[in-house]
Amino acid sequence: MGDLPLKDKKVLVFAGRVHHYLRLSPLVNGILERGGLPLWVAADNMINIDPSTEYLIKQNAPHVHLLDYLGKEEMDVVHNMTRYLQGNLARNAPDGFWGYFGPYVLSYSLREIAECLVGFTYMIRKEQPALVVVLHENNFWTKILAAVSYYEGIPVIGFQEGLLRHRDQKTQKKQSLAAEFVNRLYVWSESAQSAYIDAGVVQDKILAVGMSHLDPYYQTLAGPAWGETRKKVITALGLSLDAPIVTFGLPQIARFDGDPVLTLAILAKIMSEIRCQFLVKFHPLEQPGVIQQIKAAVIKNQIRFEEQADTSVLMAISNFFITQHSTVGLEALALGAPVGIIDLQHVGVLESLVDDGVAFDLSSDEQIKNTILGVITGKTGRDQKQLESWLAINAGPRDGFAVQRILDDITQNVLLHS
Repeated sequence: MGDLPLKDKKVLVFAGRVHHYLRLSPLVNGILERGGLPLWVAADNMINIDPSTEYLIKQNAPHVHLLDYLGKEEMDVVHNMTRYLQGNLARNAPDGFWGYFGPYVLSYSLREIAECLVGFTYMIRKEQPALVVVLHENNFWTKILAAVSYYEGIPVIGFQEGLLRHRDQKTQKKQSLAAEFVNRLYVWSESAQSAYIDAGVVQDKILAVGMSHLDPYYQTLAGPAWGETRKKVITALGLSLDAPIVTFGLPQIARFDGDPVLTLAILAKIMSEIRCQFLVKFHPLEQPGVIQQIKAAVIKNQIRFEEQADTSVLMAISNFFITQHSTVGLEALALGAPVGIIDLQHVGVLESLVDDGVAFDLSSDEQIKNTILGVITGKTGRDQKQLESWLAINAGPRDGFAVQRILDDITQNVLLHS
């Protein structure tokens, strides 16, 4: 490690949702190993999804909350700013604008903007961190936190937001907004770096390092004890060691191509017929009400909705992983799971991994049965050379040292030249 430039340096790390916490934890552990003082930052959201303090307290993680920095004087500023924003919007909103938002949602969102602008400003000024970490800048809270930190002269780092989709850039210019305020944008691979550069992000801001959130899994999978570890994980989850495990990683239901209820029912029937253990994992951003509706609709089917284990754990232990959209598919492939892209209603999955030749097409009942049975028995597989080449371009290095590359860059470049 050499010297420890991070020693005794305070680092603020935003964890507004549980997936922020899970994906940034390997980096936070690395900061601790180098003597740094990471402090998680929590904030509210209007529908109370993933209350940050719940999982941070459970993990005994040192953290502060946005509201800790909003006393009476600060709240007066928040009140005045909220009223100003509401009045300005009422005067200048384009025709039809009000049809897109309920009055409560709009009012509360403006209130949250004001709270974040004021609270994050006072937080940065009081805590005086050496560095601020956000999972990605394209987020309601982290865009504001990154902007406040930037204007207060504090360096900020952020990360790639999933597997980049060309349609998102074409329709929303999404990648162009990924590094307005961060000093460094860490991406997974050379292809991601090229996509951000093409979108207009300054090349000097971008560094390809690999998937840092998968470092612990890469290291475990490469270790000699993985076989026994896998058995222990399967047993701890209450699963059998005698039947193959098939996991369906759902996209957000609003973005599902086809009928999710019918698809789940068909999959459950097929898995029972081919004697596979069937797990379903909801998207981390799924609305609680939607989850309950889906569960109620398929209550008669033999489906286990896994709510405890992280998706990455399920990828690592599964004999086959089913999904539809690209990010979890890429992660599953990177962790060694065979992947199938499902489209039983033939809607057409855009930018499918099937088109790249690295995932299986699951567009009929018979195809699902034959493919999964073929993979489990070793009679069916992808071209390994083609798959490894594709992963090198899209997943980046999978050596388990992405966190170390990030920390080296932080200490050698970000902190020194910001």
